[in-house]
Amino acid sequence: MAQRALLLVVLLWQPVMAVAQWGGLEPARHAMDRGDWSDAVRLLIAHLTREDVAIEARYLRGIALAETGKYRTLQSRVRNTLQTAARDFELILEHDSLYRDVLYQYGRLRWFAGDLRSAIRLAEAQVRLKPDLAHARLGLHQFYWRYIMQTDPAHARDWLRAHPSALARLYTGETYTRQSLYQAAEGIFTGLLGRQHVDVPARIALARLYFAQGLPERGTAEMDQANAAIMSEADALLMFDTIKTIVTTKERSEFEAISSTQDYRLFFTVFWARRDPMPAAPYNARMEEHFRRLRVAERYHLFQGFRTWYRNQFTADATHFSSTYTLASDFDDQGIIFLRHGDPDDYTIGEANSWLYEEALLVFHFAPTCVGHICGVSRHFVPVPRGRSWGAQEVGHDWVEAERKSGDYLVEGLTTDRHQWPDGTTQLDVPMVTASFAGLGEETLVEVHYVIPENELRKGLDDRVNTVHVETGMTVHDQDWQRMGLFRQTKHLTGPYIGSFHLDLPPEPYHIGLHVRSLQTRHIGALRFEYDPRSYRGSGFKMSDLLLADSIMDLRGEDTMAREDVIVSVNVTGSFDVSAPVYVYFELYDLALAPDGMYRYSVDYSIRPENGREDAVTVDAGEQQSHAASLIEYVGIDIRDVATGRYQLVVAVHDRHGGTVVQRTRPLTVVR
Repeated sequence: MAQRALLLVVLLWQPVMAVAQWGGLEPARHAMDRGDWSDAVRLLIAHLTREDVAIEARYLRGIALAETGKYRTLQSRVRNTLQTAARDFELILEHDSLYRDVLYQYGRLRWFAGDLRSAIRLAEAQVRLKPDLAHARLGLHQFYWRYIMQTDPAHARDWLRAHPSALARLYTGETYTRQSLYQAAEGIFTGLLGRQHVDVPARIALARLYFAQGLPERGTAEMDQANAAIMSEADALLMFDTIKTIVTTKERSEFEAISSTQDYRLFFTVFWARRDPMPAAPYNARMEEHFRRLRVAERYHLFQGFRTWYRNQFTADATHFSSTYTLASDFDDQGIIFLRHGDPDDYTIGEANSWLYEEALLVFHFAPTCVGHICGVSRHFVPVPRGRSWGAQEVGHDWVEAERKSGDYLVEGLTTDRHQWPDGTTQLDVPMVTASFAGLGEETLVEVHYVIPENELRKGLDDRVNTVHVETGMTVHDQDWQRMGLFRQTKHLTGPYIGSFHLDLPPEPYHIGLHVRSLQTRHIGALRFEYDPRSYRGSGFKMSDLLLADSIMDLRGEDTMAREDVIVSVNVTGSFDVSAPVYVYFELYDLALAPDGMYRYSVDYSIRPENGREDAVTVDAGEQQSHAASLIEYVGIDIRDVATGRYQLVVAVHDRHGGTVVQRTRPLTVVR
């Protein structure tokens, strides 16, 4: 059901194909499935000649004629085509006003003819008669949205007030939002909360309003509540409509396969979790940026027409365009790229505009195309720059290579999206290190240690400010993006600080997000990375990861495994001055028991240069023994005679009775 409704919205007719089969109409349906509207019309005309009152044939022909007539190139032909389609729909309504979604299809026809007010009235009649038609409810919202986008806000309000309905009230609020009259808009939206069929769109409208006001925490919370309020396929389609411009083909397929409200809610939760650059923060920064881009695109990149592929051979090559491209048909091509990738890092202005995204190495060229006096999509894709551009690496050595590169860029650019921090944001470098140890039961203890760059944070503060206020946070998601843990802290610092987060987890791969955010300035450090912790399950000798430290203080009694009593001052950067030793901490588990009741092992330490020369330091600790099968080990290694440079610390442990040798490494840098 979800797939059927979504494809109708995007391809504008597809519910036809999901109904029971009527004899004699299959060739026309197949033509419509291919998008060959003219052939479908020809086949349906032949069918109607034989059976003039065939309701289904007229229904199909009305849709096919509407599709052929929506392109405004030859006005008289368009008018005649749309008039014929209108007669088909009116004949159906005379026989059966409840026939399928004929009122909604007639509304779409009125939209194609440029009469959105009539389109709204017809779609509203459709949802009154058949409240469960999810695609008609979504289409009705889209008609309202197009109407307020194309109409002066004051004039739109006059008509909306004279057309009383909950949705007219909702979009009256949207006209106020467009004019930044936020208080009036908020009063309307909050008054619609909890009402059937309007609760979800009202919450989305509130979220957009809060993001526009610079209130990202309230905006995120409202979107979360909108997601929790999804009770139907129509609600889910409305939520999908807010993100359709940035979905991947895989996400689109996943959405179309959903059949339960619970799975719809999970889909949107995962969608935003995948993209959030600092998921432990109290707001979703990617969501905030998405709605900022929507506001900009609605102002500068709206496209009110209908796309055709006559423009040039390059844009007619469907291999360049993913199936999600048509989802953003309300925006020109420049707007589609802007919504996915944000403001370009560099651009050119001339006969054609070119945009460069340096980090992803993506280049796009845009220009209007006209055939005679008739122009197609403004700012659409063209294969090569026109005028000044960048070098061969970005654009290509010649016209042939430029077109090939442009095709590759399109394939990449239309299937991905990226986050951008707001203007004025200073991105922080946050050094961090992860390590795995045996945890509770059969779980693994994951430790993440990080440095808060307090000196960098002070650069944005007045010299008289003594305390730096900062938020730190970490989240852990499993491979299905279910959250396994969230930590968030506020720190008030007067000097350097090394923080850490600890969590016991099943030993499987995770998505980890870590951030440091100033609460006084616009400094943000955010990291996202994959981490697969070691497993310490089962029998046999095992060894933890290594932690490098500036100092270690041991408060334990002899032969106890009390990790909390060993204070490890972790060196997160791995950089050590020759004047101080390198401390290394690790743990051993499940040594083999010797016949005399003791556990024996030996440890070798070596510091190896990256260039492969012989070891700078080698320490053989000799054979040791313990009364415990699992124990804590640490040592300080003198590096006063080590030359500056980059090295690997290698620790090899030999279980003397079991015969097993386990080795761990950690990079380090020696400085002077």
